[in-house]
Amino acid sequence: TAAAARGVPWYCGLDVDAALGGAVLSSMWGELAEACSGLVRSEDLEFSRYWVPQPLHVTTFYGEEVRGHAKAESQIKEGDVATVLLDVMAFVPGHLAFAVVT
Repeated sequence: TAAAARGVPWYCGLDVDAALGGAVLSSMWGELAEACSGLVRSEDLEFSRYWVPQPLHVTTFYGEEVRGHAKAESQIKEGDVATVLLDVMAFVPGHLAFAVVT
């Protein structure tokens, strides 16, 4: 395709809203804020300062390295329920919060 010729990456998204959204995310943020208390400005620990995507999702972009069997398998599994583990949660105070999800 024209996009592939330009090197536009292939997008893969995993909806984690049911597992990690709402009260669960708020609780995790509370734990992060408690652990960071005294290390960063208190206003940067206010959950309301951050925009949470709806639905909450994991975004991954792949280039040409995802092809063949791996790409075909991911397309077959589209819409399936997956188990996710939140390994690490980190943030740039006042700007960006992110997590490593496996």
